[in-house]
Amino acid sequence: MRTKPMRIRVLPIATISLLLANTTQAQVYPREKTLFTPAPAGPVITGLSASGGQSQDQLYIMGSGFGVPNVYQDTVREVHFAMNGQDLVAPVNGYWTDTEIHVRVPTFQYVLPGQSAAIYVVKKLWDKPVATSASRTFSYTPIYGTRVYCLEAWPPGTTIIKPGSMEVASQWPSSVANPGCVPKGAVLHRNIDLFTGHSGNDWFFMGIKLTNSWVVENVILGVYNAQQAGAVIASFNKGSNDVVTNIRWWADVGALVGVTYTIAVVIRGPADMPDGWLVR
Repeated sequence: MRTKPMRIRVLPIATISLLLANTTQAQVYPREKTLFTPAPAGPVITGLSASGGQSQDQLYIMGSGFGVPNVYQDTVREVHFAMNGQDLVAPVNGYWTDTEIHVRVPTFQYVLPGQSAAIYVVKKLWDKPVATSASRTFSYTPIYGTRVYCLEAWPPGTTIIKPGSMEVASQWPSSVANPGCVPKGAVLHRNIDLFTGHSGNDWFFMGIKLTNSWVVENVILGVYNAQQAGAVIASFNKGSNDVVTNIRWWADVGALVGVTYTIAVVIRGPADMPDGWLVR
């Protein structure tokens, strides 16, 4: 049996070109990739320029991921000091980079010696924290101040040895610089005995104890006059919270004028804390 030959249809060149053009236009494009921007690393504190200090000291904070502060109004970066229920933002001292910040130590109130603050860096977005560093410990030294007590008539815990009496005073003797207050009391010892001299120890502020790390800094003695008589500071407890003070006096035979004196007590401690005596 004779087989018929196969016929192959040959397309014109123009038709082939058109088909190829349509195939190119219909190619499938790959799916577009979504681009993700990684979140910046959170702040990390690696070191401090000092392990402790007091209000307004300059402190350098070293680390990473601090960013640049206040680039936009909705982005805020801060350094916080937290202690005793107080969380304070430290003022930046003109320098902030991604790896180092310069701040001034903020002022805490009602802080006793030996307490520490926790320092941390926080990033905020629209006032909401979005990243916070782990804290570093900073030993905070309170600001110290002094207070002065000038003698008043018969203060608590006073014993005056006879012959002696409490007198009124209104100024310091000219030989003593004003310590910061005006005395209202003075002690007079004189001797009308023509055959025997007298001496003794006057005690002041027995039983008075300072609180909140306040201590006695100094006792000032002012003598108005001393004829055949005298007075000196016998003892006081410098650096202690015990205010008791001892004045030694003497009046020789016939010391009719005798000696008149007054005293002031200077105490020192954390400036914003009560001392349990002058400020309660």
